[in-house]
Amino acid sequence: MFTDLAVQGLTGQKSGLSETKETQVKSMLAFAADTMRDIALRGYSATVSSEARGRRDKEGEVEGESRSNSNSKGDAGGPNSITSLTPRTSTSTPRTSTSTSTSTSARVLKEEDYLRQNPGAKPVVVIDRFQAARNGREQYAFVYKQLAQWAASLVALDIAHVIFITDDVGSVQMLASALPGVPLKRTVLSDASAAAAQSYVVGKLVQTGKRDLAQAPELRRYTAQLGGRMLDLQMFVRRIQSGDTPRAAYDGLVRQSVEQLTQQLMRAGGGATGGPAFTQPQAWCVIQQLAAQGQVSFTEIQKHPLFKVDPYRALQALESAEIVALQRDRGVIRNVRAAKPLYSAAFAQMVNNKAVYNSMQSDYLKALIAQISAKVAGLEDEVARYRGVDNSRIFRVRLDYLAHKIATFTAMISGWESELAGLRDSK
Repeated sequence: MFTDLAVQGLTGQKSGLSETKETQVKSMLAFAADTMRDIALRGYSATVSSEARGRRDKEGEVEGESRSNSNSKGDAGGPNSITSLTPRTSTSTPRTSTSTSTSTSARVLKEEDYLRQNPGAKPVVVIDRFQAARNGREQYAFVYKQLAQWAASLVALDIAHVIFITDDVGSVQMLASALPGVPLKRTVLSDASAAAAQSYVVGKLVQTGKRDLAQAPELRRYTAQLGGRMLDLQMFVRRIQSGDTPRAAYDGLVRQSVEQLTQQLMRAGGGATGGPAFTQPQAWCVIQQLAAQGQVSFTEIQKHPLFKVDPYRALQALESAEIVALQRDRGVIRNVRAAKPLYSAAFAQMVNNKAVYNSMQSDYLKALIAQISAKVAGLEDEVARYRGVDNSRIFRVRLDYLAHKIATFTAMISGWESELAGLRDSK
């Protein structure tokens, strides 16, 4: 505090040494926003001067034409007409000048209109590696929120174009919340093609002197299975450079993905408060379907009992957690697939691994049993309300419907309990 006062006394400006990091970042972003506005308005003065000059030239031409018309009328009227025009000219002159100045000031181009009419004059701000969701628990996570709000203010004030580059799907939600009234223009970059991925891996191995391994058929096979995700390709190359065979490197990446996914599902905590918006049984349900089919339609997932309530929110949370990728058509979810090609193999290994399958499937069955048992309890309560009715035949259709639903749900619960008992015995 005293240092700030001393610096301010010497220089006349605050040093900011006693300010918090958040305040310092806000000050820097505010200064950057002012600079952006100055850059965007560099051509504003020249444009206003040019338009004003054009208006003056046009008004001068109009005034010259009006004077020539007045002189021609005066000559045609003779000496008497000159005397009668003298007072008219003196009274009309100030009215003409007043109206001209008013119209000129009203037609001055505003800064907002200039920015709207000249989008090319606005600077382009590119924010790379925006990972707000992935690094949300870090010490400097506040920077992401302030960057989002700062970018939203630049767009709202129409002084800059802002582009965010991120491989973190969950960060898009923060941007959407910072600027709720403006739809985000999203461009999803696809994975590299099989030929490009193969060329990248071979080129990196040749650079490190592994030319013989770069031509091995085994390398081509596992590179094709790995897909075109750059981070996975880089880890694949590093493992091979460390001495692994292509198969060992690929199996190691799949095993590492299985461990990451398992820990991520365990942290879901069954939808606890403050946790992710999906539950572990919901994620396991989707993983099983993707392991069997590779791609699942949204309609098929929506039919499952665990996704009867708000399926959009659960799937978007799975996408934000980078477990699945959603294919949309005009904003509507159409299909669900693995977040990256490596996860397809990881899903299959999770389903085939006995320890992982028994643990996940047990929680999945328990969730189904609890959900359907709650429905059965509600149906039984409704049936109990009809016991005091004298003529229950009036409600016979409704009672038959309830009895059929209770029998169906009871059979489902019985089957799940049998499967759950089998899983316990196999441990």
